Amino acid sequence: MTSTLRLPDPGPLLDWFAGAARDLPWRTVDPLTGRRDPYRVWISEIMLQQTRAAAVIPYYERFLERYPDLDSLAAAPEDEVLKLWEGLGYYSRARNLLAAARRVAALPADARPRTAASLRGLPGIGPYTAGAIASLSYDEAAPAVDGNVLRVLCRLLDQDWQRGDSAARRHAETLLAAWYAAYPAASPGRLNEALIELGARLCLPRRPFCGDCPFAAACAARRSGRAPGLPLPPARRPRPLELMAPLFLLHGGALLCLRRPPAGLLGGLWQVPFVDGLLHPGRRAAIEAALEPHCADARFIWQPLGSHRHVFSHLEWELGAESLTISGSSASPDPAVLTASLEAFLSTQSPPPDTALWLTAAERHELAFPAALHGFLARL
Repeated sequence: MTSTLRLPDPGPLLDWFAGAARDLPWRTVDPLTGRRDPYRVWISEIMLQQTRAAAVIPYYERFLERYPDLDSLAAAPEDEVLKLWEGLGYYSRARNLLAAARRVAALPADARPRTAASLRGLPGIGPYTAGAIASLSYDEAAPAVDGNVLRVLCRLLDQDWQRGDSAARRHAETLLAAWYAAYPAASPGRLNEALIELGARLCLPRRPFCGDCPFAAACAARRSGRAPGLPLPPARRPRPLELMAPLFLLHGGALLCLRRPPAGLLGGLWQVPFVDGLLHPGRRAAIEAALEPHCADARFIWQPLGSHRHVFSHLEWELGAESLTISGSSASPDPAVLTASLEAFLSTQSPPPDTALWLTAAERHELAFPAALHGFLARL
């Protein structure tokens, strides 16, 4: 099927892009090479994964101010990187970014990856990101198919592709490779970026601005009237709901915090113990009874902190948080022992007790916590 499809002359698209391109901080071109700094392209492309450009800009600028080059990032502590990433979400991106920086920085300058194929061997770099870096920084004829590009091509050719379908992405990559070959005078990086911009500015998911599109005359889906419905939606999968009560244990102004494992959901971030289900008077009494042997002469003071629903791409958290102040106990209870005493009450989302620490407000400010907890932390 793909061999019979052809993309149109890119001239109108490039003309439109020359006048419509947004002034984004990662689009700075080196005046000597006429290309982008690969490090800056890489940082921006990782941040832009599943995140809008407007949300990325302040993070990108702060990140580059702190880590202006590969070597400075490679030397950074993980907690510091995660703190700079705090609120941007999908934290595996930050962990992979740091792992890739350390791997590349350890290589001699002439052995560092410069092609899409070699870039794909790095943590966190898939086909799209590798193609974007290679095409924008090294002008390699490498396809860069993100959701915007897939949507543009799907509508342009009126194809029944599904969002997120790997076969559709491969079709799009094949089409782009043929496009570069058919128009060798056009820069592959410029073509990739113009398509991304078109999808971000005009060829929008539910309400495309077809009348302003430089490809309007060539768009098959516009002629068929199917453009707003393409690409086809993926099959819906219900998100499981987890009911939990974040327990903010306080003693002497410090908060008991645990660090999540380095891999998986919110890997490497800090949190408080999560009680399985929601709290009620009987559970509060049982929790006090479990803590009492480790908190000599203590009084327990409960305070509700409100509720919050946090939606991830694959699950939802329903959180009803409470603070529990341990008052009157002169010595700080061992945080690991205290957490272990609560093990029967904790959800699977609570990290192991041996990661527990008492943290002051100043110490917490230097560490990254999930966005789901930010509102509760602000109320303490």
